[in-house]
Amino acid sequence: GSSGEIRFNVFAYDSCYASTSDGAGIRAEASTTTVFNNTFVGCYSVVNGSAFAGVFGGTTVFRNNAVTHSPRGAAVHATSTVITGNSCNLYWANAANFGNWTPAATDIIADPLFCDLAALDFTVRDDSPCLNPPTPSCAPIGALGAGCGMVAVEPTSFGRIKAMYR
Repeated sequence: GSSGEIRFNVFAYDSCYASTSDGAGIRAEASTTTVFNNTFVGCYSVVNGSAFAGVFGGTTVFRNNAVTHSPRGAAVHATSTVITGNSCNLYWANAANFGNWTPAATDIIADPLFCDLAALDFTVRDDSPCLNPPTPSCAPIGALGAGCGMVAVEPTSFGRIKAMYR
């Protein structure tokens, strides 16, 4: 029953096990909510809305979010909530992407190219569709920008490394 903005957050492996609830990442009840530039990875809900659920009325603007690897139910779900400004979202490897609403023409289904998913590094490669989407005005998508790349390392013996810190 409140209003607010949720921007530039990472929701990773959040879960909601209640058999009558949904929205493991974010659950907005009868709220006026703006959800911009967030990254949702592996959020899990027994019901629906693994990453985001809008329920019991209200209005939500859901834009420029990356929603990936939700293993069960719809990744994003709306029940009697109006989702406006829904555009420029990226979906990937979810059990289902949408519940009770239609994606926008600017929403994309593509691998976000995270730097290291296993190490929980959700920055993306330079060639990620989060930074270079088909609709250029949609960039950036998600909470984090480019972050992986080559690290210059000079070959050195362990003895020399120890000597540098004595």
